[in-house]
Amino acid sequence: MDYYHLPQEQNNFCLPACLQMILDSRGFTYQNQSSLYQECETGFLRNGLLEDFLYQNKYPLHCLDFYVRQSQLKEFEQLVDKGLKRDCNILVSVAYEVLMGCSKELNHTLIITEYDPHCDRIDLIDPAQKEGISCNFSTLMNAIFTVSGAFHLFHPDLSLLHDLKEKYF
Repeated sequence: MDYYHLPQEQNNFCLPACLQMILDSRGFTYQNQSSLYQECETGFLRNGLLEDFLYQNKYPLHCLDFYVRQSQLKEFEQLVDKGLKRDCNILVSVAYEVLMGCSKELNHTLIITEYDPHCDRIDLIDPAQKEGISCNFSTLMNAIFTVSGAFHLFHPDLSLLHDLKEKYF
């Protein structure tokens, strides 16, 4: 999946910027970041919020949420690998200071763009930076668990998302 980097317009607009990049990667028009923030950010931790947003705005796209502390999922690595191979967009919320080794902000949203299990390298787009980020999978998982983060898989085919959920959940 190819992404055009769209920087976040304000410090707390990482989710709206990532949503814009996901919608753009699929050829959809999208709202400005302020509107997306008002619609999504306040309830981001609510299960199903992003699916509701897509439905209400008539995007032919679905979202399945995997909150790491609320799920029995143990095979996150396989889920990410299979999701990317099946052309899913994967949004992830993390503790930024754990991921980057700095004290920038507590919770941050990024997009996973690539995963190479043989090299244990995961690549992410950060709307707060022009350059991409690479790390190993355990670093990413540490950053996710620190803030009770989540994976959000996006795809036009809801049955494909449910197949992934059945297999890895």
